[in-house]
Amino acid sequence: MNAKMVSELRAGLAERDQIITQLLARVEAMEVQSKKSTQQSDSAPTSTAPKKSASKKKASKAPAQAPQVTVTPPARKQAINPPSSQKTPVKQRAKSATPVSSKKSPLQMTKQDHPEGFEYTKVLWGLIAKGSIPSPPSDNEVRAFYQRFRSTKEIDSAIKSGLTLLAFDAIDTLKKARENHMKVGKHMIHMSDFNIRYIHSSLSRLGLSAWKPNLDEQADSLYNVAHRIAAVKTFRECVAGGAYTYMNVNEGFIDNLDLLGKAYEHYVHFNWQGISSKERKEEGKHDRDEKRKLLQTARERLRDRRYKFAVNNNFPKGYIEVIKPVQAHSDDKYFPDKEVYIVKKLPFRSNAANIFFRQLDEVIKQSEMEDGKRRITPRRRVRVKNPP
Repeated sequence: MNAKMVSELRAGLAERDQIITQLLARVEAMEVQSKKSTQQSDSAPTSTAPKKSASKKKASKAPAQAPQVTVTPPARKQAINPPSSQKTPVKQRAKSATPVSSKKSPLQMTKQDHPEGFEYTKVLWGLIAKGSIPSPPSDNEVRAFYQRFRSTKEIDSAIKSGLTLLAFDAIDTLKKARENHMKVGKHMIHMSDFNIRYIHSSLSRLGLSAWKPNLDEQADSLYNVAHRIAAVKTFRECVAGGAYTYMNVNEGFIDNLDLLGKAYEHYVHFNWQGISSKERKEEGKHDRDEKRKLLQTARERLRDRRYKFAVNNNFPKGYIEVIKPVQAHSDDKYFPDKEVYIVKKLPFRSNAANIFFRQLDEVIKQSEMEDGKRRITPRRRVRVKNPP
């Protein structure tokens, strides 16, 4: 039995010797790598190596001292720990570095930059309706401006002087909007005659017949600086005059000129710049993208309406799983001439599923009528024999 135990101990020691050799090789590799990155020497791994060899010699000479071999695992940890504790691994350095910003441009504003309540000021001044493409200024307009102004001091002086360089009748911006309610996106802007005349006065002092920033120039060019000054100044005046009351604009931001300036740069020289670039590459792309977003939003609302009804009425789990994906609902095709949506036939959806969704819509409609709920009138959806 003693001979058998000795042979087993020797086999275990041989296996541990092999593990120790591998660990020493790994420690040496880590030491070489750390020297390259930090150019600092560390003698801790080499100093522990002789201790390990000494322990191996003692264990191989006397079998009675074999239980001491169980102490070798902590010794291996000690050999590995010094480099990791003294030298920061590359991965840890990467985590401690400054996180990569989600901004694509220094002119861009992220949601973190928007204070609470600021989302309604995305349309700063309401001069151009949603979905329209910014038209560039003509070469004559840009040339005439630079002939009048050579510095920002001259621009500030012109605005403060009150002298008009153009007649109000020659200004095209908001020419047809007097005493009318102009819709921008989902909001109504009430432009009074006073607000419009104030905007015309600001543009006239700068000799601008229309508010047209030049997206081909830098955001800080003299021509674009003049447009930014005019836009922010008139926006503040129109907010004070109640033009943006129905947009729930937070009037506390009127005096934050730094925030207004950043918002202007974002929506003009980042947002519009991107739209203009897309249109140059592919005409009509912005309009198609807006329509696609509109259809996708309507599709999600249709799913939410059906899914909420199914959950509230304890539909079986199998039916809820069918309703849950947005792709399971028709992305209706809009026909502007008739102002209706044609329900498209989904090629992957079975006839039984089509019947189920039609019956579900009827049940939802009937339930809402019985409950007397006041809800938003859904869009007109028409079913045809041969849907697209």
